[in-house]
Amino acid sequence: MDRLRTALALERIAATGSFAAAARDLGLSTTAISRWIRDLEADLGVRLLQRTTRKVSLTEVGARYRDRMAPLLREIVDIDDEVRTLRTEPSGRVRLTASVAFGSRVLAAEMVAFQQRFPKVEVDLYLSGRNQDLVAGRFNLGIRMRELPPSSLIARRLGATDAVVCAAPSYLQARSVPRTPGDLEDLDFVVFAGLERRPTLSFARGETEVRPRSRLSVGTIEAVEAALLQGAGFGLLPSYMARPLIREGRLACLRPDHPLPADPVSAVYPARDYLGLKVRVLIDFLAERFADAHWNAERA
Repeated sequence: MDRLRTALALERIAATGSFAAAARDLGLSTTAISRWIRDLEADLGVRLLQRTTRKVSLTEVGARYRDRMAPLLREIVDIDDEVRTLRTEPSGRVRLTASVAFGSRVLAAEMVAFQQRFPKVEVDLYLSGRNQDLVAGRFNLGIRMRELPPSSLIARRLGATDAVVCAAPSYLQARSVPRTPGDLEDLDFVVFAGLERRPTLSFARGETEVRPRSRLSVGTIEAVEAALLQGAGFGLLPSYMARPLIREGRLACLRPDHPLPADPVSAVYPARDYLGLKVRVLIDFLAERFADAHWNAERA
């Protein structure tokens, strides 16, 4: 019995919940990996998988076995990748997920540049309004904004993006330009849905909190941008959206000397996924590109 290949098959079955999906991932037949698992269970004298008509999951003993084998499998993959880099270049398909706003305004262009550098890597960039389950969606990598909650995901911080307080010049023409954060309470605030109707804005210096009035609440950050450009009031846009519009004169930054707290931008991947060369070079590429990005609040 090839113990390591069987352990890898067990890991993929646990991750996908299916013998068929695991077989596709490994380029093997369902019959082959089913036989491997049966032989391993017989050899160990324990049941590693709980099989139902709808899903396959690890038993308690199976989870323990998988956890103990994971570092060994990861080390083997690392060694293989290190050797491959001596004679090959990154290739294959990477599945990447991110938010609609960040993906369309930042990542899409970066993926073009990435493929120019690594032409043998294919990229599937999936954009969504919510964080995707990386394992269930079979994603290699996710780009997450804001602080990450405790989870089993491994994260590498790539930078940070702050929010910009801005409004269209047309909205400000008939009004006094706010000179202090408190002056914002006299202006109309376009709210990104999910916030309170009178949300509190806490500026990074910590000396001021503002509760502006809101007459319009919208469901996406793109809708906030559209409303601001039409002169609906002021609002918060992430710097990767706001700064190009400010440079073009389509929006004005209201409080440049009172920055809002920045949110981290991180690359995340499942803890038990074995990063191939194609994924590693993508993470390194993004870290390099984001280091000098105009929206990165952590740039030197």
